[in-house]
Amino acid sequence: MKKIVILLLVVFVVVATVSFGASAKDLSGRFGIGYQTEERPPLLVFSSEGISGRFWFNPTLAVQATASYASIQFSNGGTNTFSGTLYALKVLYKIIDRLNYHVYIGAGINGHNYSSSSYLGTPETSLSGTGYEALMGVEWFFSGVPDLGFSLEWGWDSVTLTPSEDGGTTTLSATPLRFAAHYYFGKRKR
Repeated sequence: MKKIVILLLVVFVVVATVSFGASAKDLSGRFGIGYQTEERPPLLVFSSEGISGRFWFNPTLAVQATASYASIQFSNGGTNTFSGTLYALKVLYKIIDRLNYHVYIGAGINGHNYSSSSYLGTPETSLSGTGYEALMGVEWFFSGVPDLGFSLEWGWDSVTLTPSEDGGTTTLSATPLRFAAHYYFGKRKR
């Protein structure tokens, strides 16, 4: 998965540096639905893939909701792998609007629910918790596909997870890196 993300990022940067004659987008009142993948290096092995919906209220303000399948791996004397769901809700604010891309900042909250299957006689364990994040992102559009936006986000987040068996908490901070593609529906603004 990491190789795919790195390859996509390299292609993304190369394509983004070439001008395709796309124009700045007024996405007011438009809804985009798409795919999002996330990695959180280097703190722990974490990855997620899921669907994402983004709605622009006006030219600068949007909200995004994401539902993902995620896996997380801890190493503490052994390796524990958990899988489950990650839900996120973010508010995005566009700070730069250029010919074929825009830059935005945002903040969000997220919910986590993971479980590990029992193996080698160990009991099944679950983790659940909430977190918050701050992010910055770039979304590109190309003239050949004017309703399709490709975005790259990075930032900081903190998640507090509670295991089912002992009730203690673990707080993890990471720098997530996300790649997404959204197809926007609705009438284009001129």
